Amino acid sequence: MTNARSVAVIWTVLSLSLLCLAQEPSQNRSRISQASLPIQFEPVATADNSSKMIGRVSGAAVVFQSSAVDLYLPTTEASNLKIGFPGSQASDPIGVDLLHSQTNYLVGNDSGSWRTHVPNYRQVKYPALYPGVDAYFYGNGRTMEHDFMVSPGADYRLIRMRIGGGKAKLKKDGGLSIEMATGSLDFGHPVIYQRQNGIRIPRKGSFRLLRNGDIAFRVARYNRAQPLIIDPVLSFATYLSQDAADAMYIATDSAGNNYVTGYASLGFPVTTKAFAGCTTCTASAVVTFISKLSPDGTALLYSTVLGGNAFAQPTGLAVDSKGNAVVSGWTGATDFPTKNGQPILAQNNNDVGFLVSLSADGSSLNFGTLLGPAPTATQNSLTYAMAVALDPSDNAYVTGETGNGFPVTQGALNQGGGGTFGNQFNVYVAKFGPTGTLLYSAVIGAADPQNGGGGPIGAYALAVDAGGNAYVAGQAGTLWPISSNAYLKQIPGSMPYANPFVTKVAPDAKSLVYSTYLDYAYVVTGISPLATAMSGLPVTLWAQITPPLSTHIRKGPQQAGSHS
Repeated sequence: MTNARSVAVIWTVLSLSLLCLAQEPSQNRSRISQASLPIQFEPVATADNSSKMIGRVSGAAVVFQSSAVDLYLPTTEASNLKIGFPGSQASDPIGVDLLHSQTNYLVGNDSGSWRTHVPNYRQVKYPALYPGVDAYFYGNGRTMEHDFMVSPGADYRLIRMRIGGGKAKLKKDGGLSIEMATGSLDFGHPVIYQRQNGIRIPRKGSFRLLRNGDIAFRVARYNRAQPLIIDPVLSFATYLSQDAADAMYIATDSAGNNYVTGYASLGFPVTTKAFAGCTTCTASAVVTFISKLSPDGTALLYSTVLGGNAFAQPTGLAVDSKGNAVVSGWTGATDFPTKNGQPILAQNNNDVGFLVSLSADGSSLNFGTLLGPAPTATQNSLTYAMAVALDPSDNAYVTGETGNGFPVTQGALNQGGGGTFGNQFNVYVAKFGPTGTLLYSAVIGAADPQNGGGGPIGAYALAVDAGGNAYVAGQAGTLWPISSNAYLKQIPGSMPYANPFVTKVAPDAKSLVYSTYLDYAYVVTGISPLATAMSGLPVTLWAQITPPLSTHIRKGPQQAGSHS
């Protein structure tokens, strides 16, 4: 038997900072077009304090250095492109048009190395790149524009672009094709214009391809007493990574702001000492991101990265009454950021769960804890946090599965002990206060199947009502505790493998209010009480009901936990 947790991805793909809103079944579906949001540019921390800026989109990165631009594409080193400006003056990039958004890098457990409140800009400017010529770079989710602003009396003919890593060819439509080892990028026909009394006046012009391969411009008649704008547009849509990031969960606060979490690659490039918040991570490391967007979806308010020296993948998201995002997930990192956390057994290369509460601006932790075997456990085991929910008092509840040795508070349920196939899929539920105080921790049952088969096992969904009752749903085998008043007490069939379940845990976690199997569905993906003003009401569940596995479960960057 092999075990790999296959993560059910129910929502849409988006990039780390350029987001399109994820969608949840049975809710109104609002979308933000990735192409409509601007690239967010930010300063880069460097060891030599040199001036650099970076912009990220769909796994690609644009790095602005002194008088040069590097485009790191999400394929291979052969796809990296460099744009130089032959004959230019020394010009360092600066951010202009400050945005309301900010980026936070909470990477590793040394808070002194975190980068927080990193400003975001709409444009990058190279002042006086050539005498009388400034260059501005900006763009959206599919293109990058760079305006050469030619002052009155300045000579536009000084402008040159030199492409490293590709060969430029003129196209019949007046554009340029940059041929690379792994494909091509395109510059559209340059847009050239002047402004007169606030009106944009087009001017005729084109690219010039010089004998040495440099790119220049040709402009027909224009008013030399007025500024001239030359605007080449680079399209890199064909190189955008479809797997650069997955948005997995969405939540909304009382003001209507949207919060999205998912996993993404850390981004390109990661050079020695170039990223102050990441001393142990590597390029393309899988990290958890949390992004906050305005109610109308037009503005990114913050984007925060959580990670460490190994992958970190989220599994759930909730937002409390103060606008703090609470995220569950699992990680292999031994330096994942924590605060007021619970002690666990040394990881020893095992995956552990995590539960993190971010401050309202995403720049710090209210609390962060790892979830795994107790320090006194006699054996190590894999632990996963699979869902999170909040009650009206902003207490956070988390559920998932673990092996034997998970810490249980005094008097709480402790009903584990599976492991027929050499594994333990004990389902736990734990409750934490708003500052991370452990209020209870219970193991409510063993989800292990007792017969062979295939499919997901364990807890997948969690809800809490106003009375503090926790509702846990997932898939379990015949060891699962079933109450005497259960709707369905046995798994149908002569060789039962596993069936969906829903279990209601009492507010003190010392007993089960009820626990029942459900009619067949392949995987339960959500649960919600029909009303939250009273406890004891029915629940609504949604599920994926038809195999095969490959159709309904998309594997994330790391995997753990289903029997096959």
